[in-house]
Amino acid sequence: MQLSATQSISVVHRSGIDRRVSPPISEPVLIRLPEVIAMCGLSRSSIYKCAKDKTFPAPIKLAGKPSAWIKQEVQQWVNAQVSASRLADR
Repeated sequence: MQLSATQSISVVHRSGIDRRVSPPISEPVLIRLPEVIAMCGLSRSSIYKCAKDKTFPAPIKLAGKPSAWIKQEVQQWVNAQVSASRLADR
C-alpha cells in the first residue's frame, strides 16, 4: 500500500491503543539528462523546449553548470502522457 504524504494509517499498538502513523516523506531523487531521455523518449532539445514552455518539469541547476530533474516529477509527466493517450483512444 502506498500513501501520499498527507495520508495516514491507523495502527493498533499491542497495548490496544489506536495510533495514527504518517508514512515517511520520500526524498526527491535527482536524475541527469540521459535518464530523463530514457524515461520520456524525448530528445534533449525537446526536453528543454517543453520545460521552457512549462509543459515538462523544469530542471534544477546544480552547483556549477549541470542540471538535474526530480525523478518523481518526470514520472508523473510520463504517467499523464499515458493517461491522455488512453483517453484519446476511446
